[in-house]
Amino acid sequence: MSVEMSVKLFELGERTDAAIARSAESILAWTSTLPADAVKVMAEGGLSSAWRGPLWPLWSARWKVPSAAAAFRHWAPPLTQLGVPKDQVIKYEAALKVDNCLLAVHGSTEEQATAGGVLAQAKIVVAAYFYSGEAPPAPIGAAARTDHPITNHNACPLIAQGIEDMNNKLVSVTGLAVSLTCVCVSMVQAAAAGPTQHELDHATQNGKDWLYADHDYFGQRYSALTEINSKNVERLTEVCKYTFPEKEPGQTAPIAYQGLLYATTAHHTVALNGANCKVIWQTTWTPKAHETFGTQRGAAIKDGKILRGTADGYLLALDAKTGKLLWSRQIADPAEGYFISMPPLIVGDLVIIGPAGAEWAAKGWVGAFKLSDGSPVWQFNIIPNAGEPGAETWGPDPAVLATAGGNLWTPLSYDPAKKWVYVHGGNPAPDFYDKSRPGTNLYTNSLIALDVDTGKLAWFYQAVPHDTHDYDLTHSAPVFETTVAGVTTTVITLTGKDGLLRVYDRDARKLLYAVPFTTRTNADTPLSTQDTHVCPGVLGGHEWNGGAYSPKLSTLFVPTTDWCATMKQATEPPVAEEQHVKGAFFGGDLKMDPWEKARGWLTAFDAATGAEKWKAPISKPMIGGIVATAGNLLFAGELNGDVTAFDAANGKVLAKRNVGGPVGGGLISYAASGHQRVAVVSGYVGYYNILAPEVGGANPTITIFAIKP
Repeated sequence: MSVEMSVKLFELGERTDAAIARSAESILAWTSTLPADAVKVMAEGGLSSAWRGPLWPLWSARWKVPSAAAAFRHWAPPLTQLGVPKDQVIKYEAALKVDNCLLAVHGSTEEQATAGGVLAQAKIVVAAYFYSGEAPPAPIGAAARTDHPITNHNACPLIAQGIEDMNNKLVSVTGLAVSLTCVCVSMVQAAAAGPTQHELDHATQNGKDWLYADHDYFGQRYSALTEINSKNVERLTEVCKYTFPEKEPGQTAPIAYQGLLYATTAHHTVALNGANCKVIWQTTWTPKAHETFGTQRGAAIKDGKILRGTADGYLLALDAKTGKLLWSRQIADPAEGYFISMPPLIVGDLVIIGPAGAEWAAKGWVGAFKLSDGSPVWQFNIIPNAGEPGAETWGPDPAVLATAGGNLWTPLSYDPAKKWVYVHGGNPAPDFYDKSRPGTNLYTNSLIALDVDTGKLAWFYQAVPHDTHDYDLTHSAPVFETTVAGVTTTVITLTGKDGLLRVYDRDARKLLYAVPFTTRTNADTPLSTQDTHVCPGVLGGHEWNGGAYSPKLSTLFVPTTDWCATMKQATEPPVAEEQHVKGAFFGGDLKMDPWEKARGWLTAFDAATGAEKWKAPISKPMIGGIVATAGNLLFAGELNGDVTAFDAANGKVLAKRNVGGPVGGGLISYAASGHQRVAVVSGYVGYYNILAPEVGGANPTITIFAIKP
């Protein structure tokens, strides 16, 4: 049995010492009646003196556990026998910094951890369930204090959420109703400086936060929250909206931490209260150079810093509490066709990111920069320099390498076990004209595994060699475990604009399957100087918002753009220097099908085999975000403004809510003020509007939903 041992609770302050002592006396009597193992998860070495005094003598005498260190050794085996991983045994999450109180607990048995007051009561209830199977004879707790002003967060609901989660766990598994109250004292100052590396490494198990553009390093886009579920989603209600001050492309992927929501546009970064859309802070970036293209797809968060890129090639670090600019560094020159649209990936002290710009005749690379100050650490050239491995796959003229594309514009993924960053190289350039670039054109349209510390190539797999259709490999996620021939196997999902879902065996280094998820016509036919009707077109297949994986259902979900185009190759190569500003380094002609013919699909696949489980037709291309949840739901945003909740098992539509503008941005789920939320980004999309003005859309807007009480 796998159990999340994580709660957001306060240690009691000085004014509640008397209440603690009184509660301790009643708990002392009750714990003396429990089986021996029942107390083994009740406390750690950092208990407040009010708890340690009355409880440790009994526990030490009865179970011969005289110290915290001995307690850890004594208590860990029963927990691991329950299926709780060692690195998660009694894991607590830093929630809030409070005046006249200690910080909410953060750590595990392998980290510094403190506990006390309400938290000790909570652990006793958990122990009672796990080891005795019986609930306490009466509610345990102390009266709530709410007479202190609270800023930035609503503290009491956050405490209540931890308690509610614990009570729900007991009720759902045992049917026992357990009441646990808390003491809310003092004032919330600000969010703790986080998330930590430990939190990022284990984000797949964290339902309350959305810590990366694709939720977690593996890009699973799966929320373990169940408050919103297939039985009550019809009560989904809009809670609030926030609208950015400028009409810029609304493709950002929001992130959420400790009840706060962070989102970006080309010029703006905002922190919102994730429960009511109240602005905590908002900052504006004033460009220092030419802005190549204004698309922005999100930020990253770690150690109290928000990291993001800009359209003029800068990497920025902001203080997560205040929005203050900590440092900025121009890492890509817009004069060479570069801009930064992708969200960064942060591992340790490294910020991993790369610029976009293939259609602006730029040369693709990915690099790592120090989180502390932005100084460069390593760079891997997706388009090799002359003399580097892979350069021989571009033909005899090394000059073509300087403008050969392969750029990045979507989230990466990371494998902590292997310490590999999975990079998906974009399309070669010029897109259509290939006479100047004979060969396979490494490392375009490739899955590239890099050592996170050094940037050295570990291995690669090229999905689309010598591409002439603008078929970027857009996603190297979700990464997940499945069973292949009876063996548990780690696999990497690959999707892109060619309309094929590929699942790749990480360790055997082989493709397990490749199945289409949209219309494919002439997708493998080389272009010529004559018109060729191609499906998917250059805006088809899978765009910037990633797919999702449900471990509960062993299902992959892929959103799709089904929009074809007529393309032909030019007779002469384009002039690269002219396209650094124009952004049309195609080397041929392009005509998208009429917008009325464009549509989308949302398809569910058996993750182990690629067999189709269900397929939902969507009225227009599905470029908005999707989220799978443990509540048996799949949320998806559509260009008609609908946020749709599907039954994840069969594709049945359970609810629809319209946000008033096209959804081309991210969609996430998280917890704030004690309840599960769903947030979605809508508004003017960007390049889609240029080719299809009918898409419409105004200033980017974040809409938050929750279940109506």
